Amino acid sequence: MVDFRSGKGKGMHLNVLLTGRLSGMGHEAACEVMAKRTPSHSPTVFAYSEPVVIHAPADLPEGVYTLHFENVSIPVLHKGVLWLVKAHPAPDAELGKPSVGPPRKAGRGPVMLAR
Repeated sequence: MVDFRSGKGKGMHLNVLLTGRLSGMGHEAACEVMAKRTPSHSPTVFAYSEPVVIHAPADLPEGVYTLHFENVSIPVLHKGVLWLVKAHPAPDAELGKPSVGPPRKAGRGPVMLAR
């Protein structure tokens, strides 16, 4: 596990590297997750926030998965090289519906910047 300490006092958190599991789209796969770990109501209970999927198999199809780590399960969307935490319903473009806004130029946006 890798810990990067930040913050001071009660609200101190650690950025931790955890083992996770992705399930969905007919697949199950191991992955690694970077997340912020904050002490909760007791020294042995932690709250996790801002999870980021890293080191997931490259051959997983795009779509909706569930990310499991440290007794936490959250929906994530695999889109291109990105794994996005789904905090609210997907925009129309992710559901296969035509977008209402102007078309985007190729090479713009987070997916192209991540590559």
